[in-house]
Amino acid sequence: MGKKIICALAAFAVLAGLCFVLSYTRPMTLEQLCPGIRLEDCRAIQASFRRGQTGEEITLTLQNGDTAFAQVTELMEKASFRRSLLSLFPLGGKSHALQPEDFKWLLLLEFGDTQLPDGTRGSGMLIELNDFYGTLEVSYVGETWRCSVSNQEEWRGAVMECLETANKKEGNA
Repeated sequence: MGKKIICALAAFAVLAGLCFVLSYTRPMTLEQLCPGIRLEDCRAIQASFRRGQTGEEITLTLQNGDTAFAQVTELMEKASFRRSLLSLFPLGGKSHALQPEDFKWLLLLEFGDTQLPDGTRGSGMLIELNDFYGTLEVSYVGETWRCSVSNQEEWRGAVMECLETANKKEGNA
């Protein structure tokens, strides 16, 4: 009798673990990942980016109503984010051996008065999307998740292209 109970408990533990993994890593929109947020309420995006080994860090602000703002928010709306199981552990520092074609970007999404998951209200830079040379992290209300996106290389390249185009239009090229 004892062996049957142990086997049943082990099977239950494996099944529960599998359900957790499938639930945790399921694809979600940014709004599902960050409850209380509606991308249509985003007021501005503070962006910084860098391309190549010697490229300088460029910063710019995309305002709601700008073409680049619409393009970047559309890319975020269409993306399905999957949290990595690595997010369950301390993320630690990051390093990367730079190659000429490498790039990184950081987006800080600014919102007005927004209801947060804990019931409080917040405003300001509530969401951070950080693409560190191909490693994507999303931060929201004190939590950071390492994520992936379908067609990640194309998606992150499209975001970078929007930022570079916006920078050229501002005359900063």
